[in-house]
Amino acid sequence: MVSYITSLNGGESDAYHILTRRIAPNRAANRDPSRYDRPEVFDPSRYLDDFQTSAEAATNSDVKKRDHFTFGVGRRVCQGMHLADRSMYLSIARLLWAFDFQKALDPEGNEITPDRWAVTEGLVMQPQRFPVKITPRSEERVRILRQAWRDCEKFLDDEKQWKELPKGIALPGYETASDEKM
Repeated sequence: MVSYITSLNGGESDAYHILTRRIAPNRAANRDPSRYDRPEVFDPSRYLDDFQTSAEAATNSDVKKRDHFTFGVGRRVCQGMHLADRSMYLSIARLLWAFDFQKALDPEGNEITPDRWAVTEGLVMQPQRFPVKITPRSEERVRILRQAWRDCEKFLDDEKQWKELPKGIALPGYETASDEKM
């Protein structure tokens, strides 16, 4: 639970109000041993017969049928989960199309296995940095990637931010770097 204090009446009085936000223990829920055999083990096969989208899972009235709790629960579920799902799918598919991923080797030639418990601290955890060997699958894929980057660069300013939104993307309230300068 996260609490913070705000003053009432815009700070014009001595009265204060404590606002509380409940944060679901997503990490614990996603690793519940009553739901998954060996929950700490990476095992994508546990999702083979699950065809729910994240939105369907998050709103499933039967909690035991939810495949994950990453985007929260209840009325405060993440409104951007659709975008996150699609972005992750595209990013992972493109990376796997273009590159081979292997464990890095130490100076003696032994594979370096990352410690699965080595994570950053805080509200949002992620793995700590670890070495990995990433190699292109082919020179042709390298050529395609470099061309795709060159095609995108014309839309970016010196800080690699969009100069203007590409056609077809509607983001109400988004101002590009060139909009801000005007």
